[in-house]
Amino acid sequence: MIIFLTSLLVVFSSLCSLGYSLEKDIDKDSFILFAGNSNPDLAGEVANILGVDINEAEVGRFHDGEIKIKIKDNVKGKDVYILQSICTTKDASVNDNLMELYLLIRACKRSSAKRVVAVTNFLFVPYFIRKDLNKVVVVALHAGTITRAIKFIDGLNRYNVDSRLAVFTPLLKKNYLDDIFLIGDVKDSDVLIINDMCDTAESVVAAVKELKRNGANKIYAWSTHGLFSQDAIDKIKNSDIDEMIITDSIPLRQDLPNNITQISIAPLIAAAIKKTQKGESLSNLYQY
Repeated sequence: MIIFLTSLLVVFSSLCSLGYSLEKDIDKDSFILFAGNSNPDLAGEVANILGVDINEAEVGRFHDGEIKIKIKDNVKGKDVYILQSICTTKDASVNDNLMELYLLIRACKRSSAKRVVAVTNFLFVPYFIRKDLNKVVVVALHAGTITRAIKFIDGLNRYNVDSRLAVFTPLLKKNYLDDIFLIGDVKDSDVLIINDMCDTAESVVAAVKELKRNGANKIYAWSTHGLFSQDAIDKIKNSDIDEMIITDSIPLRQDLPNNITQISIAPLIAAAIKKTQKGESLSNLYQY
């Protein structure tokens, strides 16, 4: 049995309020944790929170570049969790990391694992309620993010932070916003720009210029995945974005500018693994 824990949405929820401890009521001998090569720091943090070691698997390459997988620990009859970020990294492409995950899954199944759970990408937003925000406007960068923006508004309202919606139109054109038009009032307001990922940063930087032109105050941008290709980081650094918040779903360089903040999703991943291992519902991880 193979399960994927992917795209888990948690809006404004802290793990300490979930009503349980990660350190109790889990049989650490009943499951095994493996990690691919794409994000070892995140995998190590998850293992530390769970109080377990990352088990041994040789994940390397043959001389011809083909991926080589060898499971060194006994997984027979056990639940196996494999942590792997599906992204481009310094030494591997998206396809390479996806293939590495597939081969790890196949190796575990061939070694008679009871169940294999692939843990990939998550969205975790316990952040903005701690900000001193004024007249908040949540901005959908394009039509595809309107639903996500509305969920942010719902979450903010539950914490008595009044907020409203604004939307940019038209849709993305050749990976940048062309002749953008803002629907909604942002004058004298603090703005949260919502997007799923930030690649070249062309769209978000163009949006920030338009928001400032329309009288916005502080501007925060949220993207789950910081791809940051080409000179995206420099564009953000030199823009009017007060803070860009991303997760560590993709490993980044350490010398990020002051207006880019990376938050860890390791506690959420550990909580999801624990609840899955105990056969519990993940539904309360979706609560505000």
